[in-house]
Amino acid sequence: MRFALASLSLLLAVLLVMVASFAVEQRHDQLVGEAGIALSRVESEIERVVPPPPPAPDCVVVRFASPRFDTNSSAVSPDEWAAVTVTAAAVLLAPCVIDPIGERCAPMRVVVDVDGHADERIRVAEGGNLTLSVDRAAAVVVALDAAGLRTGRITGWGSVRPAQGPVPDTRSPEQRWSADRRVDLTLRCP
Repeated sequence: MRFALASLSLLLAVLLVMVASFAVEQRHDQLVGEAGIALSRVESEIERVVPPPPPAPDCVVVRFASPRFDTNSSAVSPDEWAAVTVTAAAVLLAPCVIDPIGERCAPMRVVVDVDGHADERIRVAEGGNLTLSVDRAAAVVVALDAAGLRTGRITGWGSVRPAQGPVPDTRSPEQRWSADRRVDLTLRCP
């Protein structure tokens, strides 16, 4: 009889553990379900209060044409002024801009670095090519400012960075010199 009572007690204990385990599992599922509902309510409330960001706009890659200059001049011709202004307007109207290294930014954050150049012939007093290249860069900065673009670094290189021509270079000396009388504009996202 003792054995039967012990077996019955053990069976009863196992049954109680199973019932308790089942009750705990049921309560766990209920709590998880309630938490899931609460979480979805919180997520929908967040979306209502803070709308999701709009999809990323199509970004554009902008390349400026290098304005060209007459011999021994830093005056921006009307054609070159128009080209700089049109390109600047394209930057400002773009929904997003990608700079040469792949950075993306809003048009209002764009900065343009300006590098002036001159050809290899010394046309004015010694050191004049460096001064001329700085004057050319400054003249283009005026056009960029008028168009609403911010300028960053302004550099005059003189004749130390000639424009790259075809290899082998079959251009005439005047064609090479004409290509060197320029200002390079580099757009960047700070």
